[in-house]
Amino acid sequence: MKPQAPSQIGKSVSRLDGRLKVTGQARYTGDVRVEHAAFAVIVGATIPAGEISALDLAAAESASGVVKVFTHLNARKFSGAGRGRRRSPASAVAQCEDHV
Repeated sequence: MKPQAPSQIGKSVSRLDGRLKVTGQARYTGDVRVEHAAFAVIVGATIPAGEISALDLAAAESASGVVKVFTHLNARKFSGAGRGRRRSPASAVAQCEDHV
């Protein structure tokens, strides 16, 4: 007995969101604005394999809209990419209202 092919193969299928997408009316998650949302910005190292000798966070912490500055000293560790090293990024979290 020969297995039957699925009924949609080789046929045109109407997509529920197709018309919205091709007319530019579809709404994507990036289009949704959440009031009082905070965004994280990860600042990576500019020197490969460098070592941190000191951090001056005063400018970042006093910048308008910054909620919290995380460093390797106060952030939870996570597994980063490459060689299995554990990394903790320095990042500034700023509250954004009308721009990203």
